[in-house]
Amino acid sequence: MIELRGKQLLLAQAETEPPDQSETASEQQDQEASEPAGDQTAMPVETEGQKKEKTEEPTKQIDATWKCETRAIDSEPSVALDNLYVGDKYLVHCQGEFVEGFATEQAAAAYLNEAQTYTIHILKMRTFENKEFWAEATSYKPGEHKFDGVIVSDGLQRIALTGEQPVVVKSALAERPQVEAMNPNAQKIMLMGPFPLALPIWLWIAIFVVVFGLVGLIWRTVAMRMQKRRLLEELAKHNTALTSYNQFHKEIRTHIRNHTGPTATNSTPTQYVRDLDSSFRMFLVREFLIPAMEWKTSTVMGELKGRHKKTYRYAGPQVRKLLVEFDRAKDAGEKMRYQDCEQLIEMSRRVVNQIKKMRRVTK
Repeated sequence: MIELRGKQLLLAQAETEPPDQSETASEQQDQEASEPAGDQTAMPVETEGQKKEKTEEPTKQIDATWKCETRAIDSEPSVALDNLYVGDKYLVHCQGEFVEGFATEQAAAAYLNEAQTYTIHILKMRTFENKEFWAEATSYKPGEHKFDGVIVSDGLQRIALTGEQPVVVKSALAERPQVEAMNPNAQKIMLMGPFPLALPIWLWIAIFVVVFGLVGLIWRTVAMRMQKRRLLEELAKHNTALTSYNQFHKEIRTHIRNHTGPTATNSTPTQYVRDLDSSFRMFLVREFLIPAMEWKTSTVMGELKGRHKKTYRYAGPQVRKLLVEFDRAKDAGEKMRYQDCEQLIEMSRRVVNQIKKMRRVTK
């Protein structure tokens, strides 16, 4: 029991005492010696000189800094610097120290960020010498723009541009002076609209439709009155003692002799139909003072319904049917036969007699 107790005290003392430094140092040396040589070169330690060169690398890309100023462009259209709008051209003049080895013939504008391309955008180089250059530029964004971020490069060397006075550009949506608006040579973007509409678009469309409808109705009414006036003048010139009823039946007898009689020559069913249609329409002209010779069937029936309501109620369907049959017969052409013409004659006589009877009763 005494020996067991002694061993436990020795173990506790060994755990509480710090390890010997000589032993830990030797263990570290053994561990470093056992690591492969490739791990020692995998993560090199940077020196102070290398760190300084790395932070200065971006500044070494700029070989010189030139000061720039803007001037009004010397070609038409010319715009003053204090009245520049988006899209107007102006001149950029930059000068500075000589850059050795700079290829002036390959000089072109470059930008440190994409946003700078819309503020001061160099369009083309006019002249480029050792210590200065002239270029044409424009701005696609309104506001006050500086040259910071604009550079000129030949592909190897770069010249940074700077300027004391910013370029002030107005928005294309802003109202331009009236003098410039009347000047055709002024370079500007003239925007029209959108015009403010106090009413919704569907209401404007409805108003336009109503207006055009009224104009068309007025024009049609005036045209119909002019045709009626010409009709009355023609009737006055060719006045006859026969009534419209008697004149119609006389013309029908004449057509029958000319087309089916023993003396008929050069007669065709097509011409027969045209003569019958002309006689019936002339009856309507003389009886109701309607330009039936010039108007279509629908227009004739509309006038008859509007101005002769009693006749339309009594014989309107028959008149419409007869006029439609005449239109179909004229469109049939060579398909017409003399039997068809005889049927049209019978229909015409019945309609005319019906109208004559109705007119005699109402008088």
